[in-house]
Amino acid sequence: MKPSRCFALGLSLAALLATAAVAAMQRGIPARRSVADYAVQGRLDGVAVGARLLTAREVRARFVTEVSRCYLVVEAGLFPAPGKLTSVAPADFTLVSLSTHKVFTPESPQVVAYAVSKSQASETRVTVYPTVGVGYGTGGGPWGYPGYPGYLGYPAPGGVYTSVGVGVGIGSAGEPSSADPATMQTELTDKSLPKGTFSSPGAGSFYFRVPPHQGPFQLRYRLGRKTLSLRLP
Repeated sequence: MKPSRCFALGLSLAALLATAAVAAMQRGIPARRSVADYAVQGRLDGVAVGARLLTAREVRARFVTEVSRCYLVVEAGLFPAPGKLTSVAPADFTLVSLSTHKVFTPESPQVVAYAVSKSQASETRVTVYPTVGVGYGTGGGPWGYPGYPGYLGYPAPGGVYTSVGVGVGIGSAGEPSSADPATMQTELTDKSLPKGTFSSPGAGSFYFRVPPHQGPFQLRYRLGRKTLSLRLP
């Protein structure tokens, strides 16, 4: 094969892999087996919605990024009725304090990663942070691997995938953080509910920056002019 043709094929493959990698990072997390597997459930215009406010311990087990330092994490799953298409965006969800009536909107993975990184850099401590890689799989195996935060053993799709590992850094106040915000953003994006149109069950996480003493909470999901309210235990 001529070098020029090899170079052209290489560029095409690189572009394809880059596009697939972006799509993989936006896939969200596997939905639970049914909406009944979530702590609270509701239904709105043919879409069943389940949600759970994760405890700080659950967040630490599922995320390498130290999200619980600054944020509450809500896992939500959407289950459209057969044949129904449902458009979803993070802006459709809000968290309401039932004690102060304040309304909180989810923050983007980029903003969350920056806030966590700044928080880590402000104190002397051993920092655990994510590392990321990209690979290719044929599919059929478990989603993640035993020991991976949030490993559930669900079948994984084939194609390009991202993997997140663990790094450890030791620093003090005033020193640059060993955690790369871009790498944190990759993990947080990978586990967020992706924006788009759903025709089958989908799930993901929302990150809410909430001051102390705001609970209990209610998650609100807006679909058109209608709103579903779920009180989180």
